[in-house]
Amino acid sequence: MIDAGPAVPRADVSGAFDLELADTLTHATAEEATRQGFGGTSSAWGARCSPYEAVDFKTRAHVPHSGAPVGAEDLAPYVTPTARFFGVDDRFDSGEGDAAETPVRIDRYMRVSPCADMGRRYGTDLDASERVLLLLETRVLKLHFDPACGAVTRIDALRRGERYTLTPRAIVLCCGGIQNARLLLDMQRAHPRFLGGDAGPVGRYYMGHLSGSVARIAFHPPAAARPFQFSANPDGSFVRRIFTFSPALLEQEKLLNIYFAPVSYPLGDPGYRSSTLSALHLGLSLRFLSTGYMGKFRPGHKATPFDFRLGVRAHAGNILRQPVAAVTGLYRIGRERLGYTQRLPLFQYENPAGIYALRYHAEHAPNPESRVTLSNRSDSAGMPLPRVDFRYAPMDMVSVERAHEVFGRWLAQCGVARVHWLQPEDDRLAHIQVQASDGFHQIGLTRMSASPRSGVVDGDLKVHGTTNLFVSGASVLPTSSYAHPTFTAVSLALRLADFLAAGFV
Repeated sequence: MIDAGPAVPRADVSGAFDLELADTLTHATAEEATRQGFGGTSSAWGARCSPYEAVDFKTRAHVPHSGAPVGAEDLAPYVTPTARFFGVDDRFDSGEGDAAETPVRIDRYMRVSPCADMGRRYGTDLDASERVLLLLETRVLKLHFDPACGAVTRIDALRRGERYTLTPRAIVLCCGGIQNARLLLDMQRAHPRFLGGDAGPVGRYYMGHLSGSVARIAFHPPAAARPFQFSANPDGSFVRRIFTFSPALLEQEKLLNIYFAPVSYPLGDPGYRSSTLSALHLGLSLRFLSTGYMGKFRPGHKATPFDFRLGVRAHAGNILRQPVAAVTGLYRIGRERLGYTQRLPLFQYENPAGIYALRYHAEHAPNPESRVTLSNRSDSAGMPLPRVDFRYAPMDMVSVERAHEVFGRWLAQCGVARVHWLQPEDDRLAHIQVQASDGFHQIGLTRMSASPRSGVVDGDLKVHGTTNLFVSGASVLPTSSYAHPTFTAVSLALRLADFLAAGFV
């Protein structure tokens, strides 16, 4: 196992993993999005666990470039081992009702791992293993490919200033999406016809998600929101229900996949009618001398023209109407945060008024023009830096807007809650677009496919046209789903491990 970083992961400051960004508004910097070291970026991720659904692997006529050479049934045996790996329960579906007959599903669970840092979680086991050789602070610079035999015959590596050559029988790239693509693109430079050359799929179809809040949700009665709040389990993990759409509804409305959940941020919205949240907003604004304090708590958070202002009068009005509730609510929030020893989801509060921000996490459609290429700039070791041209398309924004409309109609019919837009109709797409930013999930850059014309790896995660080169991670996923990709990426990694152990090496 070769890792470019030290024993304790950190954001790189050497320039070796810098990114050249075409648009800094839609993509996070390398320092924000990645960590180098044992355990990698797991030391900084949000620990959300939710597997892809069956529809995410299928070819959908209204989603260009969708479809995968594997299905949910191929990964089903790995759901329980993956859940065990993350320390969460393996049930992600309550089993209530017939999902095929329910347009909006409320039976899906999202779980949060009690220990996000996998290096810390498994470091002792790896140290004790006699079967694993761990080389830290060792960076792979080049893959040498022999097209005559289809194998990568050797690897050039740099360790503490010294260069080495390694000759493994099989190689699995687990470098994060952009760095996986970077190594393959460098290999392609030496072999211009490899995987279709510049017009081929390597580094293309770069996806993340669209997430944010453009509406409020008001529950009737307020207690109806409770199942959709995070609750703590005895093992330190968290769980919540989320609102999702059935495959039939996605097909009927021609929507990309999406989930919704009530949250209590951004705090600046006086429309929650909560004295506690208003007091917290004013207190944080005073503490940081700015209403832009969200960037202190959410990596990659970007201010937008639609952000709430200080709003002293409206928030003071909320506090004065319920001053005792403001004090008791703040006490409860503080007590709960101090009581949890594991990572707590950003912020939650059961609002007596039943009003929350309606948070969405939406699929980003595959787009071959959203891509990573090699820059003309190189790092100190002479390796070209990645140039990131990460793009959203109009269909991504339109799907989010229409999903809100569909969801709002369903809630109104059920009489459980109401959706209230934050902006007038003419500004809604713009409100969605300014919040569209990622760079953390790095999906699709080495996507799996049945053919080398449309993807980089096959269903076993072996690079097309090679005999011993594999890729693992979110970059092999051909679509982005609504789900956070790490759980499914680990399921695929466990499946790959079984494939390799069955006789490849």
